[in-house]
Amino acid sequence: MLKKLLAIFLSAVLIIGIMPQKAMAATSPDRDEAYILILQIRLDDKPENTELLGDFYAENTETGARYEIENTGEIVTNAGTEYVKYIVKNLPVGVYNVYAKDDVHTVFDSLGIDFYAIDGPGFESTWGIITGGRMFTVNFRDFDDNKTIYLTQYVKYAHSASYIGDVPTKAGYKFDEWRALDGRYGNLNHKWYINDTSAKNIYATWIASPTYTAKLNITLNGEEVSEGGDEAAQMLGDFRLQDAADSARFIRLNRGKGLSYTAENVPNGTYYIFRNNERINDAGAVIKVSDAGGEATLPFYSVHFMDGDTELAVRYEQEGAKMPEPVTPPVKEGYVFEKWVTEKDGDTEFDFEQNVTEQTFIYAKYIETETHTHNWSNTYGHDGDSHWHECLTPDCPITKNSEKDGFGEHTYGEWTVTKQPTTTEFGEEERICTVCGYKETKAVGKLPEDGHTHSYNGREEIIKEASCTEEGVKRIYCSVPDCGAYTDEKIEKTAHEFDTVKWKYDSDSHWHECVNCGTADERRGHLMSDEPVITPPDGNTPGLKTWDCVDCDYVKTEIIPVTPPVENPTVPNEPENPAVPNEPENPAVPDEPQNPPMTGDTARIQIYATLAMVSGMLYLTLYFADSGVGMTEEEKNKLVAGLIGWAKGRGIIARYAALSAIFMILLVYHSIGRRVEVNLSEVRGK
Repeated sequence: MLKKLLAIFLSAVLIIGIMPQKAMAATSPDRDEAYILILQIRLDDKPENTELLGDFYAENTETGARYEIENTGEIVTNAGTEYVKYIVKNLPVGVYNVYAKDDVHTVFDSLGIDFYAIDGPGFESTWGIITGGRMFTVNFRDFDDNKTIYLTQYVKYAHSASYIGDVPTKAGYKFDEWRALDGRYGNLNHKWYINDTSAKNIYATWIASPTYTAKLNITLNGEEVSEGGDEAAQMLGDFRLQDAADSARFIRLNRGKGLSYTAENVPNGTYYIFRNNERINDAGAVIKVSDAGGEATLPFYSVHFMDGDTELAVRYEQEGAKMPEPVTPPVKEGYVFEKWVTEKDGDTEFDFEQNVTEQTFIYAKYIETETHTHNWSNTYGHDGDSHWHECLTPDCPITKNSEKDGFGEHTYGEWTVTKQPTTTEFGEEERICTVCGYKETKAVGKLPEDGHTHSYNGREEIIKEASCTEEGVKRIYCSVPDCGAYTDEKIEKTAHEFDTVKWKYDSDSHWHECVNCGTADERRGHLMSDEPVITPPDGNTPGLKTWDCVDCDYVKTEIIPVTPPVENPTVPNEPENPAVPNEPENPAVPDEPQNPPMTGDTARIQIYATLAMVSGMLYLTLYFADSGVGMTEEEKNKLVAGLIGWAKGRGIIARYAALSAIFMILLVYHSIGRRVEVNLSEVRGK
């Protein structure tokens, strides 16, 4: 009996060991795989356009990485309440805060909601759902005819709604104010608190006034663009009018043909021109609207950054504006960027301090790195603050001392008197940089003639002003009258004055520079736009992909090569009457295999085949067991009951093992049946 149990146990272990890994994988999914986050926003009114709900993103609390939550447009119903479904896939496992992209239409507070991403392979039944608060629609309507002027995005319960569009216009009227039916009203910046009892309709009121058409014409490179101009319009951005008498009043200019922009129903007045939320550089750029309407023309010129004949980027600037900051040139293998020049093969450095007066092309100039090998000097060059090794190879492309080999600030030893003072002459002391040997000196006051002790707290004199790059010198005289002795003290460097408006940048990062000395503050890595702007190849001209840094003007470029035309391969002529081999009259037709089960999963077939194989092996093992062949029904029931009791409360692997063993026992019992009372010794003739 012991041998039977041992054989059954070993067979069960064999089955588990060779079971398909696919069957086991479902019990222990890889938690590093991508997960899914689902956001559902409850609506009190079914939306006409789900895009009005706004955009949301999930932010990983550990890495800070942000992931767009996509609006599926799907309306789902749960317990009688409608929700709009948002989803984001391929999330790493972690904790996420969920935010709305704007403050006016926020579903969650600024702190967001923690969410553990738990959905993914093996967790299909555990969706990660975040349910937002109740959302109300707020309509901005015309007080006179109740027509909708502007439909806000949906606003969360207990949040404020506000009008975020341009000021409304109406033929023959000037906009006055927003008013609610209960009598409350406010200006364009007013916010309305939204709850169950608050007004969901806000009304525009008007003052009768003649209105006219305002028109803005853009000339590009000195010419009007009557058709097309799509690329230029995209780069130029949006134009709006600001009422000179009411700075809160903006009217949008809508683009027509080419680069012509118009606004209808504009009341009498003077309007400043805004481009991309910034007032046009020329303070005199206005549109005066009167009985004759209003019209203005602004000249813009294109500024092209070139790498040979390849355009890296283009900027459009108003006439008289300062030249745009240079873009980062592409990285070229075997070359190092030197400077921007005025001509394709020229050497004259381009002056970015000049103003835009015409269409301009600016070219990148490079130096072949293979032709220049640094030969750093063994001695140090230095100034009053730092030291470095000079490159002895002519035409070295590195000109900034801070980028040269061995650059560093001086490290001084102690002050040492090198000339003793007398009653008639000043002395001198020095300290030496322990790295490069640079000497810094200062005077030592004269010795007193009358034997008095100097008291250096008298008149002070600034010998050298301190700056952000150099220390200053302050001279302090002895307070004893007519002594004239003095000592010099160091004035610490001043703090850098960083230009926090203008970014400097390279291909890796951007930074602010000190306006006095050009020293850079902390470098920050670029935050590039998610999607590139693509200019497809045209004929033999390569295309271009560009990504913009959201902080600075750095543009990453990638050239799209021209795809050569696909040539159709030549098809050889077929013979007119090819010889057809004689087929046998009655060819043997092989039997068609039976169709396999179309379940897409062969795991059970493999298990049963394995069980059948092991059963045969077990049969032979039991047949030659010393205790006889087969088993009694009592033995079978006892074994099955024991395995069931052992498997209760254990894990899935243990239950699998018990199930396999029971299956084996049943196979053995029903194939061998009752034990035959014959000993092996009798079979062997012993």
